[in-house]
Amino acid sequence: MLQVRRECSRNINIRIMKDRSSLALENRAAVMIKKEKGL
Repeated sequence: MLQVRRECSRNINIRIMKDRSSLALENRAAVMIKKEKGL
C-alpha cells in the first residue's frame, strides 16, 4: 500500500511541475505578444 501511494504522489508532483512550466511558457508568450503590440 505504501509503495502504491508513493508512486501516486510522484506522478502528481510530475504533473504539477509540468503545469507550472506550461503556465510559465504561456505567461512568457503573453508578455512577448504585449511587447509586439506595444511596438
